[in-house]
Amino acid sequence: MFASTILVSISILYGVYGADPCGCTADAISPFDLTEYLGVWHQIVVNKRFEEIYERNYPLCVYANYSLFSNGSVSVLNSGYNSEGKVNRAQGVATQSKPNTGALMVSFYGSTPGPYNIIKMITDPTTNKYSIALVWSCDDNGLIQDL
Repeated sequence: MFASTILVSISILYGVYGADPCGCTADAISPFDLTEYLGVWHQIVVNKRFEEIYERNYPLCVYANYSLFSNGSVSVLNSGYNSEGKVNRAQGVATQSKPNTGALMVSFYGSTPGPYNIIKMITDPTTNKYSIALVWSCDDNGLIQDL
């Protein structure tokens, strides 16, 4: 009984203290090759709140283009289109928080950097390169969480 109580207590503590502000316990992947992540990534799905705040007027063909600056940081150019073909873009900068991990910090227009964690990658067996990424971001420093 005592051992079960300790295990349950540890599980509860991990659930409370091992999670980010939004309750996610997933870690950024490692190993992670940042240079393989560079290029264009198309958005397949996003949570509804993020879409309502950032992509409401430009929900079509949403993608990000990542390229490397000479100082090792990453240029982030997010683009989305509306039904009239008009484009909306957001320019940001990402830095790798920990070498060889998918933990990035991203800032748009000089804002305080927020977490951008690549928690799963699927490699295309025909090219042996990343083809699908699962990304999680949660920041408790403002009004908006779990985007």
